[in-house]
Amino acid sequence: MATEPISTTTPPTALTRDPAASGPAVPAPACPPAGPAAATVRRAGVGLCAGAVAFAAGLAASTAVQDPASLWSHVGGLLFQGGLWGLLVVLYRTRATGDGRFGRGLLWTVAALLVPATVSSAVSLVAPPAATGATWYLLLDVCWPLSMLGMAVIGVTVAVVGRYRGALRWWPMVAESWALVTVPTVALAGPVAGGVVGTVHALLGYGVLGLLLARRPELTGRS
Repeated sequence: MATEPISTTTPPTALTRDPAASGPAVPAPACPPAGPAAATVRRAGVGLCAGAVAFAAGLAASTAVQDPASLWSHVGGLLFQGGLWGLLVVLYRTRATGDGRFGRGLLWTVAALLVPATVSSAVSLVAPPAATGATWYLLLDVCWPLSMLGMAVIGVTVAVVGRYRGALRWWPMVAESWALVTVPTVALAGPVAGGVVGTVHALLGYGVLGLLLARRPELTGRS
């Protein structure tokens, strides 16, 4: 007696039907897309931590020679901005600021400010000192503190949304308050005190945030 051949085709998509409805069955809703892989979060965390250490070293060197525009500060700032790009990618892909228009728009706004800020850091490494006083450079450079203020708003939003868990829910707010702490310190206590505070804050804030992402990526609630 002949047997039925075994089908090797992919099973059909599951269908759902409301028991009280008389219409045809409809495909079951798809699962929401998963967040970034743990390895991606870890790499971003390592990059952020390394950038924060470079930034802190540049600030410390600039403070020691009392030259806020020293080569070391520009190199450290550029490496730090590279780490911030990785952080923004993770925040976006894990929906850390929420699914609404404000949360998504906030990340895009800070990214838009970080582009000219990064360009200004790169230009500072190669342009002659006279060029840094030009209007076009000043317009680029002002985006640097503005992007850091935007990061402070992101930190508060991450804590309010509450998608991250444990220390990772609150540490972005600590790390990204760098501008809110350092800039007033410079204004009130002078550049040396501001440099010391900025150095320590970068290490304890963004440095620790990078370590949290690298060691505990599951706290982002990736799935």
